[in-house]
Amino acid sequence: MTVIQSLRAGDVDDVAHHIERLQRDPEQFTGDLPIDAAAIAEALPALPGGVACIVVAVSDGRPVGLLGADHATDPPRVWWQGPFVWGGEGWRAVADRLYTSARRRLPPQVTQEEFAPDECNARVQGFARAHGFHAEAASAVLVLGERLPDPGDDAVVPITAEDHPELARLHDLLFPEAGGAGDAPVEVDDPDRVALGIRRAGGLVGYVIARCLLDGSGSIEFVGVRPDLRGRGHGRALVLAGVHWLQRRQCAPVHLTIREDLRAGRALYAAVGFVEERLVRPWRKGFTLDP
Repeated sequence: MTVIQSLRAGDVDDVAHHIERLQRDPEQFTGDLPIDAAAIAEALPALPGGVACIVVAVSDGRPVGLLGADHATDPPRVWWQGPFVWGGEGWRAVADRLYTSARRRLPPQVTQEEFAPDECNARVQGFARAHGFHAEAASAVLVLGERLPDPGDDAVVPITAEDHPELARLHDLLFPEAGGAGDAPVEVDDPDRVALGIRRAGGLVGYVIARCLLDGSGSIEFVGVRPDLRGRGHGRALVLAGVHWLQRRQCAPVHLTIREDLRAGRALYAAVGFVEERLVRPWRKGFTLDP
């Protein structure tokens, strides 16, 4: 019989290897955990509440499924990591029990939920639909190819502490769907993340946020340019500056995520050398990010 319980610290490495195998298959990829088992083993305890708040399905003393909850209170949202199922009495039965248990453990103020499976993952999409989630616009995960153009002519410089209030205001203007996360890009005590910007006489024109991840890869997290100053090459210069910062730290591969329907942005990234790796379709409940 399969039982649902908290993840034990001693089982982290074992479940990480199972999740790696599933994440490497587009038909089973879901959530935004890393692909590499070692990085997964680091990422799981870093979720809110640690391993005690991660639910696993156990059969004959061995984990056969897992569902993690990356949740916050501003916005009051949970980004589900999973469900991952590799044994037990059947995928759907185990996934349903994982979700029921994990949902009860969330803080009561968390009312917004999201699953993010690969477009090829029909199983999780059907599971989300059955639990009252709705599909929204997909996002393309892009990865940088081997060739990288030289940086543009614009002077992209590190954003200083004095720039943080202006950066936060611009970030909230350009990404209101981030839910008041304007302070997130301006952390100064994170050596694995950088904020770079372009300044003109009128102030901050645009910025890029780049980050080295646990699995050794690099991520372009945000690129933003003031709406009245677009179409002048600032976006390309910012992207290249972020990529070069990551490459100097040997963070590879470099990837980013962009909504499937943002054609201008996708054309920019394609011109730089990014290619589509996968298409992720978010399934949401209690909120929407679609216009």
